[in-house]
Amino acid sequence: MVNTNKEFFAKLAELRKLLPKIEGIPKDSGGAAFESAAIGCFNRLANGRVLEFGSGTGKGTWNLAKNAKVSSVLSIDHLLKYTEQATKYVTTARAAAKTSQNTPVECKTFTINKDTGFYDVIELVGKFDTIVIDGPPGTEARMMAIDIMLPFLAQDGIILLDDARRDSKNVEASCDRLNIYSEMLHTNRGMALISRTKLNDETEKPTTPERTFWRGQSKEFYVPMVARHTALWDRVDAILREREIQSVYEIGCGLGHLAPNYPKYHGIDVNPQARVTKTPNATFETGDFLTTDLDIVRDKYDAVVACGVIEHVSHWNPFMSRVLDINSSVSLVSFFASAKSSRDFIRPRAKAGRKTFWENSYYLPAISSWLRDLDINFTWEHYPHAVGTDCLLIISN
Repeated sequence: MVNTNKEFFAKLAELRKLLPKIEGIPKDSGGAAFESAAIGCFNRLANGRVLEFGSGTGKGTWNLAKNAKVSSVLSIDHLLKYTEQATKYVTTARAAAKTSQNTPVECKTFTINKDTGFYDVIELVGKFDTIVIDGPPGTEARMMAIDIMLPFLAQDGIILLDDARRDSKNVEASCDRLNIYSEMLHTNRGMALISRTKLNDETEKPTTPERTFWRGQSKEFYVPMVARHTALWDRVDAILREREIQSVYEIGCGLGHLAPNYPKYHGIDVNPQARVTKTPNATFETGDFLTTDLDIVRDKYDAVVACGVIEHVSHWNPFMSRVLDINSSVSLVSFFASAKSSRDFIRPRAKAGRKTFWENSYYLPAISSWLRDLDINFTWEHYPHAVGTDCLLIISN
């Protein structure tokens, strides 16, 4: 979908003209005067549901909440003192402003994930139209921020990444790898404006599968993968047959070995070679499940199957939210989990240059808690294999 938000592009053009004037503002000892003016301008680009990382004093949070185009603000910090300070600042500023505008603002404390250096986003739900990332410091954490937060970004949303100048080459490389656009706005520390839509016009970047390790894998790769998890696949097939499932939507379908067993089958995979060509009842789609249009499959399939997939995306939350959005009668999702895990382990791997390969394991009690909060019926089953345990999540509507 092409971004046709004329007002957004008009504001962006105005901001570009204003930036040289902002750069002339003298800095105080901490540079706050400069950055306050810059961030105030950037906040004018914000719209819809806003997620802010780095609550700080709460001034930026309040500036976001004052924007008439903003419907809600969720502000995150890793220190309780800052979330409390931000909450107090917003409450006081709103009372002093005597405005009838009452944009919902929530300030929450999230821990920092030790593996990525970025916030642990396990509690996040849904999509955000604007994501403002002001921290944490460090090149690796900021690069992980782009990977981790992209699934939470609405199709025509924007990410504002502060203090990006020192990492500008890495920002550009990450965006190129993820097939999205970035523009470095020339402030003192530099802020990157990131979007799926090109930022100097309204031309959407062509939608191609994410450039990952999985693209280009051949049949010789998939066959032993299925064989290694025989107990899991046998159980998946048995559950579908027990429930007399007639139509299956499979995420990360590989060679689509389930396809011949059901009257209606649709598979999606990022690898163009991952498809079966001689199954008349089956259709296949080359694409990324996290960004594909769910309108074409919602309420149209009895079952959703995703085995050996979720540990290879940046985080389980946006993936599971989309699985539930399909609204099938049963969803079967396998997880690879360590019995010793007391939290999520997010492990990005670099393969063949800039190709991304995630090898995550998740804290299953947290997923269970999330499902209970949504009043979802579910059970877990466990199937050992050569290098660990497959944990099958069975969701019933």
